[in-house]
Amino acid sequence: MADANTSSLTGYDNWYQSDWLGSFFDASSNDPDWVFHVEEKLGWMWVKTDAAGNYWFNHTTRGWLWTGADYFIEGDDTKSHFYSFSLGRWLYFHPTNGFYDYEANGGSYLD
Repeated sequence: MADANTSSLTGYDNWYQSDWLGSFFDASSNDPDWVFHVEEKLGWMWVKTDAAGNYWFNHTTRGWLWTGADYFIEGDDTKSHFYSFSLGRWLYFHPTNGFYDYEANGGSYLD
């Protein structure tokens, strides 16, 4: 899953730091297309790149999510969004509280 915005973490095999996604473990050397994100609410995800350089993530509880550097930058509250395929709308991601649905019950966290 490493791209031009990603660098390896020195001394840590298969760990990377992305300008937009943050720190993650790329398990693709043992198990193709799986990554583990250090944010507890993201955790293990299956990932595929689309033609535009954005990413589809299959999250263990949220299903298919789509995002990229234009929509998500770790630590930037204005760019912390994933598009949920199953819900058909954007979700806000907070590292501690998880996914926030602007439309559910007038706005609420899903996790």
